[in-house]
Amino acid sequence: MDTALQYDRLQFAVTATFHYLFPQLTMGLALLLVYLRTRDLLSEGDHYHQVARFWTGIFALSFAFGVVTGIPLEFQFGTNWAKFSEYAGGIVGQTLAMEGVFAFFLESSFLGVLLFGESRVSRRTLWLATVLLWLGSWLSGYFIREQLTGQIYLGSEKFVAQHQPNRVIRDIPRRQTQAQRPSLEALFQRKGDLEKTIHQAYRQYGYRLAEIADHLGVHAATVSRRLKRAEQENV
Repeated sequence: MDTALQYDRLQFAVTATFHYLFPQLTMGLALLLVYLRTRDLLSEGDHYHQVARFWTGIFALSFAFGVVTGIPLEFQFGTNWAKFSEYAGGIVGQTLAMEGVFAFFLESSFLGVLLFGESRVSRRTLWLATVLLWLGSWLSGYFIREQLTGQIYLGSEKFVAQHQPNRVIRDIPRRQTQAQRPSLEALFQRKGDLEKTIHQAYRQYGYRLAEIADHLGVHAATVSRRLKRAEQENV
């Protein structure tokens, strides 16, 4: 196995493993804060208020660690797995953006209310900010889950078999692998050998023989013969 690939996998695994400790911790602490703020709202005295204040500080520390470990993880999609990001960036990037806009900003905004506005707002407002904080942290977990649901393994057949011994290997969705491919019009407008262009459209960009034939106005068998000649020349 290539040494650089081993280092890429090791770096990404260490970063991901360390990062995933903190989102799970913040999700659990957020639910605990909702319970404590609810008890504080329904009871008299400052006992639950002081307990909630203490655990809010722990939550803020965990949240900060989650941010500083999560940002390098996102950069490593591009630095370590550039080809995967080229193919799947349009799909994975959507949930990452949704996590940042809808969940992270919501979470950080109301965490600021709990940390810096505690003496300026009522306990009812603190309870509402805590509920929205919990909602933001769980939305983050939901969008991360959407990134992991139905994912596939990329690598040699031996590597995939080792990591998926009991699962049926699924093909990469066409909309994912072909999101950034050029159109057939753009490909065949370029000057060059027709057979090489057919080979490029079929092998590199995943166009079907029928699609290429329809574009060229010929039978699919003709395209197939030209493709075989191009492959023989490459060999």
